Amino acid sequence: MKRKSVIFDLDGTIWQTVDTVVDAWNDVLQQYPQLKLRMDYQTMCSFMGRTFDEIMRMYFGELPRELALELMDKCHQQENMRLSSVGGVLYAGVEQTLQKLRRQYRLFIVSNCQIEYIQTFFDCHGLGKYFDDYEVYGRTGLPKGETIKLLIERNDALPAVYVGDTLWDYQSSQAAGIPFIFAAYGFGSVPAHLPRVESFEQLPDLLPTVL
Repeated sequence: MKRKSVIFDLDGTIWQTVDTVVDAWNDVLQQYPQLKLRMDYQTMCSFMGRTFDEIMRMYFGELPRELALELMDKCHQQENMRLSSVGGVLYAGVEQTLQKLRRQYRLFIVSNCQIEYIQTFFDCHGLGKYFDDYEVYGRTGLPKGETIKLLIERNDALPAVYVGDTLWDYQSSQAAGIPFIFAAYGFGSVPAHLPRVESFEQLPDLLPTVL
């Protein structure tokens, strides 16, 4: 019998990296004192789930495009270096839950991150072995809904559900034509009627009611 699929968002769903990424950005921004920019926790939280281009417009939108691209590239390089050495913070029970889910479901990741970021995640925590495939904005350049569809088609992954923590994740799952589970412990909010988990560890109990 064909196994059903669970497709995960990354930030705010599987791990949290805000403190490390804030420090990495500020390492770069202090090299440009004339800009008088400094990253903080709340601002970075508002960027979680956004694409490279969206973040650049939101934070560096007043700067010349060439400088904005330079800063974004340097910030992403620095955050990957930091995360490679210290890792991110996995939510409680992530690996144990992935082990349990893997017995029954095919597991995937679709994120709006860059390719280097997801590779850093796999390298830091050794969780790549649990996932059949992944796709990211940094490789497709597509809206997340289209990226989800691309991954589904490539892997013949229906029926599937998307697990994420923001309204954009919910909208992306709708665009891809699959159900959604809200990771309520993450960064965002969604309509109250949607199925949700208060911790990653609750997924095995909820999934059979959604898929």
